[in-house]
Amino acid sequence: MELNLILGTSKTGKSKYIYDCIKECVDNESKVILFVPSQKRFLAENEYMKNINENGIIGVDITTIDSYITEKISNFSFHIQDKKISKLDKKIIITKILKDNEDILTTFRKVKDKEGFLDSINNYIDLFRKNNIDVNVLKNLDIKDENIKRKLIDISNIYELFLTEINKNFVDNVDEAKLLFENISKIHDLDNSYIFFDGYNNFNQTELNF
Repeated sequence: MELNLILGTSKTGKSKYIYDCIKECVDNESKVILFVPSQKRFLAENEYMKNINENGIIGVDITTIDSYITEKISNFSFHIQDKKISKLDKKIIITKILKDNEDILTTFRKVKDKEGFLDSINNYIDLFRKNNIDVNVLKNLDIKDENIKRKLIDISNIYELFLTEINKNFVDNVDEAKLLFENISKIHDLDNSYIFFDGYNNFNQTELNF
């Protein structure tokens, strides 16, 4: 197995180079998977079809890491689908945490009901989860700016209660990823496949583990 890195500044043809490589693999009847960020999946599908001058996608699976993990986990008998929580479910859990534990907030107490606050907290929690950040590490960071430190403690307190809640009853995309890693040897569609990654600015820890 070899790893090739396609390097270049923006708009220098990196994606086109990858699409050309994929077409060559498909023409040789090789298995191909292209991973792209979720927000770029639709664009990648259209750009690929435009590049190969076709109206459909044949011979390559264009997907995201999260979608691939969810799809493969569903093939195993883990019986976790009833416990799987969506982004909306997470926001409902966070809302309940804030309602039942108003005393955990200091800086954010007056803005917790404002539009966009739940989305921001959910994004932070998702970032922490996917990068395997320990809540105690967050609480003990040496931050000189007291305002920033208080904000981080507020977020850490919410994160800690969120973890307690989902660990009791639920499964999210990070838990799915852990299950996949433990059973990766049972997934054979990666064998003898050409695997491409395109459009990523960086990878979180879950994606790097994958």
